Amino acid sequence: TQTQHQKDLAWWYIKTGSVSTILATYAEVFQDFSDLKKIIFVDPHKRYYANQPDPRYKVAEVLKYLQQISHAEMETVGV
Repeated sequence: TQTQHQKDLAWWYIKTGSVSTILATYAEVFQDFSDLKKIIFVDPHKRYYANQPDPRYKVAEVLKYLQQISHAEMETVGV
């Protein structure tokens, strides 16, 4: 589990473009990426990748769109 400080640092690295690869979980998909180059989608079959409360979304669909708009490479592991 990450501390709030660790989460804040991760957000800052993403925002400033210091990080260009993400290990995608449901919490990371809505960050404000400035220089995304690679997305690693881990265990896409897990049930928690489908959001239940409204608005409903599936993380795989969000990542596919994110890949298209950022022209990032996407790798899926744990299939």
